[in-house]
Amino acid sequence: LEGSVLTISGTGAMEDYMTFFVTPWNEQAESVKTIIIKDGVTHIGNCAFADCVNVENIEIAGTVTSIGENAFVDCTAWLPIIA
Repeated sequence: LEGSVLTISGTGAMEDYMTFFVTPWNEQAESVKTIIIKDGVTHIGNCAFADCVNVENIEIAGTVTSIGENAFVDCTAWLPIIA
């Protein structure tokens, strides 16, 4: 997390979470306004960004082939951009 931008990078699938409260960025969730999923990531984890209530923009790379359950639940306003 840098400022209000949360960037997920690497290769392969993100971890699936049982609840949002166990994500590494949980304590900073309210400051996240942009989520960027970089090229190489293939799966967005369950509950990964749930309750990121201030997210306005999400960029998802074309390598993502699946999105887990409740990955973006309660994200209030966002526009996905497939890169």
